[in-house]
Amino acid sequence: MERESRGMNYDSLSKRTEAAGCKIHASALWKIEKGDPPRRITVDELVVLSKVFGVPMAELVTDPELQLPGHAIELAEKAAAAFLDAYQLSMEAEDAARRAGELMEQLRSAIGDRHELAAHIAEAVDANHPEWAVGLEEHHISQMVVEALRAIATGEEQGNA
Repeated sequence: MERESRGMNYDSLSKRTEAAGCKIHASALWKIEKGDPPRRITVDELVVLSKVFGVPMAELVTDPELQLPGHAIELAEKAAAAFLDAYQLSMEAEDAARRAGELMEQLRSAIGDRHELAAHIAEAVDANHPEWAVGLEEHHISQMVVEALRAIATGEEQGNA
């Protein structure tokens, strides 16, 4: 019981309910917990008990056997938020990969059959952007761009940019 878990007796809980705006007599609290059948509570009493214990009303009316530990709900909410973040990042990554492919196609069109130009651009990209050497499986991002440009320089078709 919520009262027992907080180390309150019936009198102290009764005083707290009165201070919170809806007094529930100690004998009534005993009947709610131990009566046979248990005493029903009013909506006002439910609201004040929720306020005194600092828990949602739904938690007070749920069978204790069915209640999750308080941190389980918090963990579930954090997990759901992390999955949402991951989904949003994956959508952003898909969009970025699509844009990269489109830009590489535009670059292929701009270079055309000027293979020396592609080789020069590949060297410039590789030399000018060491910060792009961020690992992506076995390739660096700059290496992927350079390889695509070298493929253009040699006139090879490349399936993926």
